[in-house]
Amino acid sequence: MGYKLNIGCGINVIVGNDWTNCDNSLLAKLKRSPLWFAIAWLINRGIVSEIYRDYPDVKIVDIRRPLPFPDNSADFIYCSQVIEHLYFYDLSKFLSECSRVLKPNGVMRILTPDLNKIINLYQTRNLVKFEENDGLDSKYSADHLNLVFYPRSWVSRDKRTRLVRIMDAIPEQHKYIFDFETLSSLLLESGFNTVNEVSTEVSAFPDADQLDKYQAISLQIEAKK
Repeated sequence: MGYKLNIGCGINVIVGNDWTNCDNSLLAKLKRSPLWFAIAWLINRGIVSEIYRDYPDVKIVDIRRPLPFPDNSADFIYCSQVIEHLYFYDLSKFLSECSRVLKPNGVMRILTPDLNKIINLYQTRNLVKFEENDGLDSKYSADHLNLVFYPRSWVSRDKRTRLVRIMDAIPEQHKYIFDFETLSSLLLESGFNTVNEVSTEVSAFPDADQLDKYQAISLQIEAKK
């Protein structure tokens, strides 16, 4: 296997196996600065989740700008739970950049919230499956549905903490929830030749079984250049 990019990785990284993990989150930037001690202080006091204690060192990449990788250099690009945070203008540019960076016959694997799956869970009131994927303890399907569309809403009946109010200033709201038709058409317009839905179980994409998260509510697409 050749050179691989994991773009917008957050804490979902693969170490070794020719992977380059890329992110542009505030935590990723703080991890590389002397200010990381402040995050550690917040974690120690239970204000920030314990899962961020061992936040990985990653390459800082702003996907709203040209990707800092040469033409035809990557065999694989992985991008999970990222594109729904971009406006269409930025997303079109990003997908075109991914097509530029991929080698001929290279593959991009995308996971993003799936409009069809989410509507089905809402209509069937599948609270168990919702909670498995969003971690929200609520008996109301509407709460889970709204958390998908507005993740910064922090659906809760408790008072919003000062930290949550500060975090509201970070532009992490979802901009668009895709179905296969909308996303596949955008990928084809961006320079990809074929687009298919491919589940984790049958995917030949490297390390998909370790990388894929939230499969029950995600559209899983592999686009080939």
